[in-house]
Amino acid sequence: MADSRKLFRSLAVGAALALGVVLVMLVLRADESPAAPPDPASVVSRGSDARPPSGKPVISVPPADRRPAPPPPTPGPVAASVDARIVTAEHRPLRAGRIEALQGNNAGIPGMSELQPLGLRAVSDDTGAFTLSGVPAMTDLMLRVDGEEFSAAELGPFTVESGRPTHLGDLVIPDGLTITGTVFNEQGVPVTGARVGLLQGPMSREAGESTEMLIPAPVRLVLSDASGRFRIAHAAVESFSLMVSAKGYANAMTPGSLDPGERIGEIDVPVKLVPAGTLSGRVLDHDDDHPLAGAHVFAQPMDQGSGYSETLTRADGRFLLEDLLPGNYSIFVTLKGYTAGRDRSFADKPQAELTIRLERQGSLAGVVVGSDGRPIRAFDLQAQCRKRRLDSALPSGAFQRVTSADGSFVVNDIDPGFWSVDVWAKGYSLTSSVPMKVKQGEQVGGMTVTLLRGSTLTGVVRDVDGPVANATVTLHANFEPELDFLRDTQPIPGVPPQGVRTDAEGRFTLEDLSASKYQVQVDHPDYAIVRRNDVVLAAETELGIETFVLQRAGTVRGYAMSASGDTLTGVTVSLTEVNGFSRQTASDGHGQFVFTRVREGDYQLVCYGKQLSFEAMIASVRHPPETFRVGEGVSVQRNAISLE
Repeated sequence: MADSRKLFRSLAVGAALALGVVLVMLVLRADESPAAPPDPASVVSRGSDARPPSGKPVISVPPADRRPAPPPPTPGPVAASVDARIVTAEHRPLRAGRIEALQGNNAGIPGMSELQPLGLRAVSDDTGAFTLSGVPAMTDLMLRVDGEEFSAAELGPFTVESGRPTHLGDLVIPDGLTITGTVFNEQGVPVTGARVGLLQGPMSREAGESTEMLIPAPVRLVLSDASGRFRIAHAAVESFSLMVSAKGYANAMTPGSLDPGERIGEIDVPVKLVPAGTLSGRVLDHDDDHPLAGAHVFAQPMDQGSGYSETLTRADGRFLLEDLLPGNYSIFVTLKGYTAGRDRSFADKPQAELTIRLERQGSLAGVVVGSDGRPIRAFDLQAQCRKRRLDSALPSGAFQRVTSADGSFVVNDIDPGFWSVDVWAKGYSLTSSVPMKVKQGEQVGGMTVTLLRGSTLTGVVRDVDGPVANATVTLHANFEPELDFLRDTQPIPGVPPQGVRTDAEGRFTLEDLSASKYQVQVDHPDYAIVRRNDVVLAAETELGIETFVLQRAGTVRGYAMSASGDTLTGVTVSLTEVNGFSRQTASDGHGQFVFTRVREGDYQLVCYGKQLSFEAMIASVRHPPETFRVGEGVSVQRNAISLE
């Protein structure tokens, strides 16, 4: 999984950079247009009369003409509450809605972020209202909303300020898509009682233990009536597939989609079922041909319209895949202790029985010792695999916690390749072994992993007034990108992912670190994030890093507005630093938005309204957004006018 995420992230980076080039050219035009002078009226200070659009309450912000005093030491960011109402476009309240809080920001590009659950949930009452308590301060709160009577939606990102209740107002859940249709057979006769499942989003599941089923779970499931008709309400307005099954008929998979930008309320999809076919075979041990019971056999269709099928082998190793549409299928077989096998069936040989032989996996054994040769009795271990010796190592499974009096370990169930292990123990740095070749089914031993004492990183965090307590210091891969949605969320093995906090004197210490180059991040809710690259640590040494001087963060608040002066709710607003990066947030149910933790610099606000259009992008070229200044610790109020 980690490697597929890295591969996806690499593709995402390329796509994001390409899109970024276009947006920079079309929106910023920093090299063509000189930055506009700061607008004094946009800075909210004592005695100013900056107001939101008519009829809206004044946003209360701290005076900007005096520096706020440094906060007293606290255990960390203070959690806050978030409340809102979920309503339809006609402002009808949605009751019994399930709300889940997540963290992440897709930067306006679907699929570009991994949303992390926060473990906070709520249910809307009869008025559509809900409250989430204990929400940490963040700039990328996402709300996943689902219910039986409306379409699922993800709303945000929203900003939650430390210790301040966040009132999001009325959040509009988009009107869903209604999918109707008729299920009939080859003679045109309606099929009653057919199971029609709606698939949207990820279309597959990870294969784990051999008994885990891989057929996707539908997000909605209905039965066809006596006329073969079915109706699925409240689907998301996006592409979908219908997974249809009925007794005596082959499983069918019928895709459906909308044209780009199309917003319709109902779509009708006819589904034709044909008589079921079967596919049989047996699974044997490669070495002695004895039958393998309990192997998971999964048929994945290679032809459009065909459905999935899966089963387990019996005691005699035989399997029968039923309810298949005649066609071509890829057959996957998994069983613990064996390398996964695969085969395929052919449409022109529907009755051919398959014989799939699985080969036993191998193992790797060794010991972990310290530099003095004594065994390490408790350690974490992760296996790494390379198909070829010079390939990049790919992790196999999560870290294993090993306790052994003699420091020994065994890694079982491994496929052919070049295998190494990453080992970490308290007081030692993460150590990677030399890769050893393991052949199919081979039991390899004799690996010795020698751990070295770890490195130590110390430093001080302060601002212009003195030490900064309770700042979080974390380590990351060197030159991780600035954009949050592109940053690798995988922790560095051996490094505490939660980092450490500075004490009352602003000091911090990170211990047991591996020799490497790192990016050091300092994070405090009252300051802009600071990241420093090329921090080089050598084995068994202590490095005192140059003092981090934090800058008090600014804030940008305002309303998202149409050109006619109406407030816009649930639209994306971008804050772009001139010659720098963009951040995104969403306007809430009042049309308000807020960007916190803004570092000193020149910025532009862009809002494309409900949907990005080519015309809006052209308008941004003809009428570039004004540039304004955000000073250190200053709160700026400025509205974002939509380019729709």
